[in-house]
Amino acid sequence: MQRTAFRRFAIRAWLPLALLSLNATAADLDRNDPDRAAILNAARGEETVRFVVKDMVKDGDYAFLCALKQDQDGIAGTDEAIDVYDWGLYRDQGRWQALALSGSTFAESTDKVDCSLNGQAITTAAQIRKAIADNFAADVRDEVHWRLSADTLERLKQLVRLGVLQTVDVEDSKKPYDDTQLKVVLEACRDDACRNANQQAYTRLQQLQKAPGTSSLVWNRCGYGMRANNLTLNARCMEATSPLLVCRPHQRLPNDEKSIAACLAAVEKKCESDVPDKQGQQMLCR
Repeated sequence: MQRTAFRRFAIRAWLPLALLSLNATAADLDRNDPDRAAILNAARGEETVRFVVKDMVKDGDYAFLCALKQDQDGIAGTDEAIDVYDWGLYRDQGRWQALALSGSTFAESTDKVDCSLNGQAITTAAQIRKAIADNFAADVRDEVHWRLSADTLERLKQLVRLGVLQTVDVEDSKKPYDDTQLKVVLEACRDDACRNANQQAYTRLQQLQKAPGTSSLVWNRCGYGMRANNLTLNARCMEATSPLLVCRPHQRLPNDEKSIAACLAAVEKKCESDVPDKQGQQMLCR
């Protein structure tokens, strides 16, 4: 099964060891290497699983680990496939730090595991650094619309200090609303005035989605109206916040951290003005 490098979330099953062949030869560090256990522990985090190592590379202060997860019930799998995990690791001040890369991908069997990323075998520090930078940037773009955690900001500073990356452009895709979503909203309306207003808002949102001045930060964070079955809230939020300098497209971390926070605060304030009741604010604006 060809390895697919993208995030995947699925219900996990555990495949019995009796059904698997664990005799495949794995590329691994020498077990006498003092960094081997530290690298595995960094990737393991707080989990109690063991690893079946399929590929493990160390180049200076950078390492790559591709492994299967195993506990007393067997190897982690999804449906009939085996879950494959990989990490990029870096050593900072003597301590190994791990960053999950493409998430869980799949293999047909334990002796048919593809540990390449985007079709390339990972063998050098430069490749590991790029994989860490690319995946961390993707994680930031996923998280930034709801404010970055302290842990993410700390890792950002760490990676910048180590020279793994310089900045992260937080601009992401702007997925357009579709006819199915419009249908759900219109069905929730109780009168023609509501239906007409939401139809007009839908048309306006199509225009705003294509507008270069509408940042993904605004587009995604102003989506609270969809959760309330009211697209007019989305459109009003975007029209109010898109012109703000703090909400401009293609802002970069860490330099634009304050303006990004100000943009999110502006959207939250707009949401609170649109949704006056406290319970609604808690559900839609936070």
